[in-house]
Formats: sequence, structure tokens, C-alpha cells
Amino acid sequence: MYDARVPTAWRKISWESAAIGFWFIQLLERDPQFRSWVFGGRPDLFWMTGFFNPQGFLTAMRQEVGLYITCTISE
Repeated sequence: MYDARVPTAWRKISWESAAIGFWFIQLLERDPQFRSWVFGGRPDLFWMTGFFNPQGFLTAMRQEVGLYITCTISE
């Protein structure tokens, strides 16, 4: 945490942030979404910027819908 920077090990498994203070604030903002999802089931709405990889989430959702309606992502 030298010079208020996010440790490299943390950045490898989380998101980019300019400083440790901002990173911690973002963690506190993201925690309720993930906690409610784990303990309360899938939410009706998602806070997209709260995900580590929003594009990956959207791809997974497209795959899930594709399986439900029996088509591929490319369709």
C-alpha cells in the first residue's frame, strides 16, 4: 500500500482504481450488490458498473437467454 496505491495482488483479482482510498470506497459500494445476490437470489436489476467484468456478465446473460430460447449467441 505504498504511496496510496492498490497492491498488485489486489489489482490482479479486482478492478482498476487510481488509489487505495477510491478502491476501498468502490468495494464498499459493490458489496451490497454481491451480498444480496448471494443471500437473496438473483436480483431483478443489476448495477452494471459494480461488476468486475461487465462485458463478461453480458456475454453470460446472452448465452443463458440463448439456451432458454434455443438459439446461439450469433443468432
